[in-house]
Amino acid sequence: MKFKVPFTKGKVIDFSVKSQSTFYPLNSTSINDFIGFDAFSSNNQSEQKLINTGYGENVTVYSIIKKIAQNGADIPKVLVDLNNPEEIIEDGEVFDMLQAPGEYQGATLNQFDYFENLITYILSSGNLYQRGMVASGFGDLWQRMEILPSGLVTPLVGASYLSPIQAYQFNDKQHQFNISVEEILHTKFVNPTTLGLNSLEGLSPLQAALYSLTGSTDIQKAISIMVKNQGARGVLSNKSERPMDGPEAKILADKANENIRGLKNFNKIHVVGTEMSYLQMGMSATDLKVIESGVLTDRQLCNAFSCPSVLFNDPANSSYNNYSTALKSLYTDAVIPVNNKILASANDGWLKGWSERDNKRYSWQMDTSGIEALQADQKEEADKDKSAMEGVSIIMLMPISDEGKKELLMTTYGYSEEKATIISRTNITTNE
Repeated sequence: MKFKVPFTKGKVIDFSVKSQSTFYPLNSTSINDFIGFDAFSSNNQSEQKLINTGYGENVTVYSIIKKIAQNGADIPKVLVDLNNPEEIIEDGEVFDMLQAPGEYQGATLNQFDYFENLITYILSSGNLYQRGMVASGFGDLWQRMEILPSGLVTPLVGASYLSPIQAYQFNDKQHQFNISVEEILHTKFVNPTTLGLNSLEGLSPLQAALYSLTGSTDIQKAISIMVKNQGARGVLSNKSERPMDGPEAKILADKANENIRGLKNFNKIHVVGTEMSYLQMGMSATDLKVIESGVLTDRQLCNAFSCPSVLFNDPANSSYNNYSTALKSLYTDAVIPVNNKILASANDGWLKGWSERDNKRYSWQMDTSGIEALQADQKEEADKDKSAMEGVSIIMLMPISDEGKKELLMTTYGYSEEKATIISRTNITTNE
């Protein structure tokens, strides 16, 4: 089956304004050097550079996004008809289509890889762009979704803050081309900032946590430098009355660096052939404070993604009683919400056409029944329901009037008057 994706290649579309996209919510163009991203510039593809520096170079960000994406992709997805939501659809054209729902860089994706890519892109950039692909002979219904790299797509906006997106510009390797709004399914996080109003792009958690990201990356670099060569550890001076000239000082400095600096000398003690004293050359208290401060920036990054930091090597964080509680929070606060957002977008923008064709109400949903971290709550609710039913049975067997039973059902278990009336008139007999 061959898919075709129409777009206006090589033609100029006259849209009012191109969004001035920059991931810095700051007015000063010189702020880049100040905060450490000296290689960044205010251009339309700075979002891709944020992805490169955040997801691609920061181990904490990579770990957070990877954990959310893989756990989210691993949750089974089921198809139902909301006209009969209790029955799961397990065959048919739409079901078969959703088994391989996406395409990325020419490769067809199964459900796991599809959702892993979607979640990774929306968490790292705040935006998710999918282009609907139609098959010859199947009309205008999208048969598969092509994932577009978020950092290479720019919404083209109108001249008013109230105007919708006019089209999307894709910045390819050799050229740029525009894609119509009707071909794109754009899923994004809410962005009420001036940047969001101007660009109509979603707000990335990395953008909101920019300073924490900068601090975390710089601390990781500092630790790497400390371990590699410990930096400049002090000054070696001549205690004799005969001063050294420049060449002599350089020879002595090079010799000292050769014997002291570098991984090959890590944790070694060097002995000199003269009057000796021992000087501790390990990390100073300041160095250790720098390393410890990395925990604080990593916690802030976890907060930006609604993840408990205890899952990312932060055992000192006592906000959670145990690992299982933290894992439950990962699902309820991070994994499930982003999955619901993506699925809601697919149901409204992709499957809606299929629903109209088949006279159904298709809904792509998660099946969370197999998530072990959430089963404790379900068991607790089941125990409560069982206890309530036992209590209702006891009330029904009491030697009191139906009116008395109704009042007990209403006050004890919160039943409505109508429901309590129906239950109180039910005859329950025993085997005695």
